[in-house]
Amino acid sequence: MSRTVMALGLFFVAPLYAQSSATSAFSETNFAATHNSYSGNISGSRGTISAQLSQGVRFIEYDINLGKFSSTKDYQIGHGSPGSQVDHTPPNPASNNLADWLQMLAAWSDQNPGHAPITLGLDSKDDLSAQSSPADGNPSFLNNELQKYLGSKLYTPVDLGSGPWPAWTALKGRIIVVLSGNQGNRKHYRSDQGLTPAVSVNGKGQAIVVYQSTQTSNLWYWYGNAQGGGFNWPVHGKYDTGVTPAVAISEQGIIVEVHKSQTTSQLYSRVGVFNNGQVQWGDSQKIGTTGSMPSIAWTGNVVTQINLDSSQQPQMLTGTVDATKLSVQWSKPSPSSKPRYSTSSASAGAYSITVSTGPGPGGVANTLFYTTPGSSPLRVVYPQIMFTEYQKGDSQQLESDQLWFYASSSSQGNWSWDSSSRKQGKIVRMWDFVEGSTQVNTPPNFPATNTPNDAWYTQYCAQNACQQ
Repeated sequence: MSRTVMALGLFFVAPLYAQSSATSAFSETNFAATHNSYSGNISGSRGTISAQLSQGVRFIEYDINLGKFSSTKDYQIGHGSPGSQVDHTPPNPASNNLADWLQMLAAWSDQNPGHAPITLGLDSKDDLSAQSSPADGNPSFLNNELQKYLGSKLYTPVDLGSGPWPAWTALKGRIIVVLSGNQGNRKHYRSDQGLTPAVSVNGKGQAIVVYQSTQTSNLWYWYGNAQGGGFNWPVHGKYDTGVTPAVAISEQGIIVEVHKSQTTSQLYSRVGVFNNGQVQWGDSQKIGTTGSMPSIAWTGNVVTQINLDSSQQPQMLTGTVDATKLSVQWSKPSPSSKPRYSTSSASAGAYSITVSTGPGPGGVANTLFYTTPGSSPLRVVYPQIMFTEYQKGDSQQLESDQLWFYASSSSQGNWSWDSSSRKQGKIVRMWDFVEGSTQVNTPPNFPATNTPNDAWYTQYCAQNACQQ
């Protein structure tokens, strides 16, 4: 059965979906879904995002691109490039900026309290993790943008914990974001790899981890804070090149890092402060000495560095930090009998932390972990604002990570895989869902079609009790 409603001068067929039990878990529930939802009627017959939601669609997909980030300071909606196949028919936004499309989604949710949970798939066409900083559009920026515009509506992996999923009715009014698209980006959102990590923490619970890339001599950092007995790592970025980095953070949040050149035994330092959502670093400074394994610590208002020189003899330097100029004035080195500071462990006040590397999901080597006293190793990774999607054919790293959301195209060659995944309790999306796909043995949770108004689709959703 269906009913016809008029929205913005266009007619849409809106199904009267059958209602399943209110106690059915979200993972066991079916929802109407669209593919490339932003395309409206440009390629397919979906209508605007608001029209799709009003007729009962509860999975919406946005393709996001980095293309113009340097000028727009936001991701752009589009099918492989900014603006491609984007339907700007009002009330769809006139711009391609993700922020505007998120605000539109939040506004519809506000205007329709009690709606079944909306799942938003973000298909990233680029590897955001390759970006050097939040200001360049790495996943730190994406997390912040989702929190800014969707806020308390978000239902996150942290909310779910280890599961099981609550009843779908318990998630009414919520928005669940799933990271799709570029596989490298999805892998990095779940775990990071590095060499020779070093850590520092202060008495306020501010922490910083520095490490070398496994593939290059690039140096990266994670900036975080103590939270719930562990640490949260909202900010990630690249800051220099080199090897064997060490780091110290003061009670005032001033960061001093030292490292060796990747090509010589020359030592360098950098000063940073957390500012405007990322660490602002000063210029790289050549230190007036050489060494191989630098270490560093704050002592009052100065930093002291102990490193091993080419003859493996400890030497000490003292640095006076100028936090305004983000620079250090280093003393001349002198022999020292003091042991090298620990770089892998740090303690201050009530906080202690140790960093290490080891096998991660799928046995991936050099995965970054941290531990606190009495805890098991936890990954140094982005706050999990989004769920991560596993797609048929992805690497073992993702497959072994016990992800909830699975997806593949609706080709017949994938039907058995989709059915098997659903039977394992996975939340399954089939994109490019067409009339022939209705024969799949076990219906996907999200049959993502380009034509949600077609009679065959409304009938299929009615038969499979899609919730709205």
